[in-house]
Amino acid sequence: MVGELAHAQLIPTLLEAVPEFWSIYLDEVGDDGEPLTHVLFGVDLTPFVMEAHQQGRSELVQRCLTFFEHVLTVGDKRSREVIVTSFVYQVGPWDPEMASFISQWPPALAERARQQGWSGTS
Repeated sequence: MVGELAHAQLIPTLLEAVPEFWSIYLDEVGDDGEPLTHVLFGVDLTPFVMEAHQQGRSELVQRCLTFFEHVLTVGDKRSREVIVTSFVYQVGPWDPEMASFISQWPPALAERARQQGWSGTS
């Protein structure tokens, strides 16, 4: 597929799209080199996005959501799986308290939330 985002480019693309995440990434990497992608996204990035949402940092949240949407539309299978399992699933789309947040998601991301139990109503 021409233009497909390879899994190896997932983290560099994230750091380019969301430079505010660099310090968290560097803390996670430490002396060990490259972190496990699912851990980085599920344990570090998802709480980062949720905290930004709770703080009303809408521009930052939008950039994160745009990045996730980009991965879901042009990413390879491994990259898409990271977004679904380590972000969408971690947010908990079946939780009614998440409905208003998820209702702001772009189409491909919202569709993954529906697949995980979000009803699409807030």
